Amino acid sequence: MRKNKLFTITIICLGLVTACTDQGNDNLKGNKSAIEDTGNSEIEEKADAADSDSSELEDKSDTAGTSSTKAEDSTLANEESSEEDGNNTNEYAHEAFQTLLEGDFKLLDLTTVDGIFVDDITENGWGGNYEYIFMDLDGDEIDELLIQMVDDPGDFNAVFHYDNGQIICWFCDTLEYICYDYPLKNGTMVTEYDYGGGISYHVFNYLPTGDTEDVKYFYIKEEPYTDYDDPSDFPIYQIDNEDVTKEEFEKELNEYVLDEQMDRTDWTILD
Repeated sequence: MRKNKLFTITIICLGLVTACTDQGNDNLKGNKSAIEDTGNSEIEEKADAADSDSSELEDKSDTAGTSSTKAEDSTLANEESSEEDGNNTNEYAHEAFQTLLEGDFKLLDLTTVDGIFVDDITENGWGGNYEYIFMDLDGDEIDELLIQMVDDPGDFNAVFHYDNGQIICWFCDTLEYICYDYPLKNGTMVTEYDYGGGISYHVFNYLPTGDTEDVKYFYIKEEPYTDYDDPSDFPIYQIDNEDVTKEEFEKELNEYVLDEQMDRTDWTILD
């Protein structure tokens, strides 16, 4: 009887242990499943967030690309517009200059030009005595008009500039026969002065304001001209008022002046 009781108690205890163990396992499984579900949810949320960030980056990249393209298009449009405006202005300048070449001074600011020149052309016309050329002298891609006596700039030479529908005379010389200005092929100008056995070449540029900027100055006098000249002082070769050798002088004079001189065929004679 006692053994049966012990056997029964043992069986009951084993049953309780087994039940507790199963419940514990179920709890562990439940917790593990909950943890896995939570982890998976977090991973899915992070993945969604990553996808969202990636989409935002792509959107921003597309926006940036679009903005960059628009900026490039705008810059190109401005450049084309500026170039077109420049071309139009140059056409307007030529049209305005053409009225002057036809003897019409209505666009010319008469306060900027020598009256002798105006009177001569008004009364006598060009008469085949003058020649002209269009050249950009100030670097703004709009031509100036240069007029001189045919093959004789010492008798007359002038430079005209177009400014907003009006013609302004930047330079006009009707008196100096031994000092005169002439253009070079590269757009620079030269004032040549022949006096007292010497020759000077003042090379300069015009600025858009009509002012000038010095480039180079040459002076040559190879022998005495008067009894007052000391023979020991000659020959004289100077660049920018500094003494140089003949070889140095000729090399730079050729580079800056002689090799850049215009051809006679570059000028058009006015009838």
